[in-house]
Amino acid sequence: MSTTLDCLLWEDILFKHILCTLNIKELFFLRGLSRQYKRMVDAYFVQMHELNLSLYHKEFSITAFQVLSSQCKKLRKVVLSYCDWLSDDLVEPLFANNPHINYLVLNNCRGLSSVCLQNVILSCKNLKCLKLENCYWLTVGCLEAITLHQDSLEEVDLTSCTGIFSKHAMNCFIKKFHKVLVDYCKGLKSLLVMGCPRVSLRYLESLRTRMFIDKPIPPNFSTHITPHLAHPPSLFLQV
Repeated sequence: MSTTLDCLLWEDILFKHILCTLNIKELFFLRGLSRQYKRMVDAYFVQMHELNLSLYHKEFSITAFQVLSSQCKKLRKVVLSYCDWLSDDLVEPLFANNPHINYLVLNNCRGLSSVCLQNVILSCKNLKCLKLENCYWLTVGCLEAITLHQDSLEEVDLTSCTGIFSKHAMNCFIKKFHKVLVDYCKGLKSLLVMGCPRVSLRYLESLRTRMFIDKPIPPNFSTHITPHLAHPPSLFLQV
């Protein structure tokens, strides 16, 4: 049975002026009303540019996410903060089908591993923003791959990514990442490393100098850090 919405042009009217005003929860509600609406919403998912599940991380279902992974093809901005139920198997198809992602937020997605970023690292060549706050699963190898394959990054958040800042990991990381960051990530504007005690101010100051960064490290941070500090200060580098 035809409805008023069915009579409107999908791409020229519905997608641009109606469906774009609905949140993801409302879109799935509409999708469940009829087979025709299902086809219409699925077609909208194919050309949708932004996906933000941070507000629905507690109530979004795995089945619904699988629909998005299979239908979405043109995503630019993806925000999946606090979606603890996500796994590598769920997000890998989404990342593989959307090579034009330039803004990715996986803050507090604790069910993932560094494997999930493989498609992003190799295929999303226009990635400008990568936020991985509290992603303890990020490894040194994964971070090295990011710096080697991504040359468009402008904002990186590694707050409390403790997996890359063990004593042994940092020794290996600094030897390689220092030069790689300088040589490859020339557009980097913001690097957050708060809650990563293995990163010293001496190293950040060295990095700032080599990258010709005009903005100094905030004056409230001490320039001397000893290994005896019980709670090393959080650090922030603004390029």
